[in-house]
Amino acid sequence: MLRNLSWLILAATVALGWGCKGSNPPETTNEAEKSVKKEGAATPKATEPSQPDKAEVSPKEVAEPAVEPPKADVQVQEDATQTEGEKTHARDTRKKDELVTSPNAPSGGEEVVAWSNQRRISKEEFERYLLRLPPFQRQEYAALEQKMELLKNLIKFDTVAQLALEAGLDQDPEVQLALKTEMVKMYIQRNFGDPSKVEVTDAELEARYQKESSRYNKPARVRASHILIRDESLAREVLEKMKERLAQPKSNARRIFREFVRRYSEDEESKQRGGDLLYLTLDGKSHAELDQAVVEAAFSMQNLNQISTLIRGERGYHIVMVTDRREKVEQSFDDVKETLREQVAQDKLDAARKVFMDRVVDMNDWHMETAVLDSIIVDGLPASHSTAARVKSVQEEIDSKKKIRSPLAPPRKVEPKEEAGE
Repeated sequence: MLRNLSWLILAATVALGWGCKGSNPPETTNEAEKSVKKEGAATPKATEPSQPDKAEVSPKEVAEPAVEPPKADVQVQEDATQTEGEKTHARDTRKKDELVTSPNAPSGGEEVVAWSNQRRISKEEFERYLLRLPPFQRQEYAALEQKMELLKNLIKFDTVAQLALEAGLDQDPEVQLALKTEMVKMYIQRNFGDPSKVEVTDAELEARYQKESSRYNKPARVRASHILIRDESLAREVLEKMKERLAQPKSNARRIFREFVRRYSEDEESKQRGGDLLYLTLDGKSHAELDQAVVEAAFSMQNLNQISTLIRGERGYHIVMVTDRREKVEQSFDDVKETLREQVAQDKLDAARKVFMDRVVDMNDWHMETAVLDSIIVDGLPASHSTAARVKSVQEEIDSKKKIRSPLAPPRKVEPKEEAGE
């Protein structure tokens, strides 16, 4: 009886542990049940009252559980039927499945992209770190793998920053100055950096449009160069020589034209610019002193770098080349209204920022120690005792640059006294 009871306890224990991880398979339980039945049949039941015999179950009637083939073999069979592309896709899928959020990730109000026992990095913090990159560089971190690399950099950055904080570098004067600089920039940006928050009336926009109408309405223009020769026979000879040069293989029309300008043109003003007349308008207002025949000839020429025929003008004979062409521009108020709104709003912000900086502090409340200030040496330069001499030297340099005549300026007659001075 006791022996039967012990086998029953063993069978019950095995049955209870069957569903647990690492427990014995169903075959172990079946063997235990068979052993209990054999022991029960061998033990006499002398002390128990006689009872009708129970129907015995044949071992063949006990359903044995179906044995599944090993998973490894199934995987081998599946891999054997897959193409290389399917295998690569399966590996990528398994890799992505491994990148899911850990069940042990910290829970809370904000999403976390990385965490450790000492620190956690939120999704918002990572996004701020990402936005500090230039736009063209941010686009390189669209894929998950690149985001993970950037996150690793952020983790290292954050760790080194923590080490710097523990070293007391937050109290370093250079760090304090950098912090103040960033705070000032952010303050100015938040208060004076958003044109969309500035109110602009239609009257202001209309006034700006009328003031700058020449920017949005421009006549057709051509840019031309010319050679002026007063003698007709010489002008015809120069034109023929130029045509011969231009007919040569791989000839550069503009370089050849500038060369002939330097050699033959009698217009001293444009000669200094390689014959360039700048942009011309058909109404002749851009160059009142230029022959209208030259302007009309330039507008009639269809191709760039084209050489004109000989043009007779009031001062002589001209050879013209067109180097650029600008089409007529007509933009109505409605066409540029939004652009004007941004410009006017930005101008208002700039003016408001200037007023703010002028009034943010009353300098009468401050006393400046000029003696201490003057003792500071800047890049090895002398102090203020020679300031007057340095200012004079700078002024002399500025004056000397003013004496250099602009290539667009008209020619001037040099006095003999100035020549001697040179």
